Amino acid sequence: DHLHAESKVLPVRQHCEMLSKQFLLATQKPSHPNNRSLNKPPPPRPMKQTLDTKHSESLRNILPNGLTENDIYKRKLKEIHTNSVSTAINNQAVNKVLQIPAPQIDPSEKSLPRRTRSMLSQLRSGYSSMLNSYLFAINASDTDKCPLCHTETHTTVHLFNCTAN
Repeated sequence: DHLHAESKVLPVRQHCEMLSKQFLLATQKPSHPNNRSLNKPPPPRPMKQTLDTKHSESLRNILPNGLTENDIYKRKLKEIHTNSVSTAINNQAVNKVLQIPAPQIDPSEKSLPRRTRSMLSQLRSGYSSMLNSYLFAINASDTDKCPLCHTETHTTVHLFNCTAN
């Protein structure tokens, strides 16, 4: 999750859902080749989910009277995008080290050498060759314990809280 927050990119599933809603919105234009009504009754028996069955309810809420003008279409596209991004931001997992949602990356970090920025990113994710917990998970170490205190699992959180430091 932190990589999506750092790079300001939606996770793939949420991005695909946003694009699906935007496509379904486009089908409401009278000139669209796949023009269809969102007010169709549900199928007689439950089958695999389609774009209609999954997203038509949310589109009916933002488009109560159908889509007639291009400027309405563009506003609704933007509304879908804004809602998707807001939902993704609000549902981000907490930072493993801070135990709160990840803060914005400080602009001063951009001036650090690429190698240092990469190392910080690896530590934030827990996938760093500096951590015995990661090395143990990939069978590159015999133990996942801290090399200093030899009692706790050597994770990023422990790195900042180790009593032997």
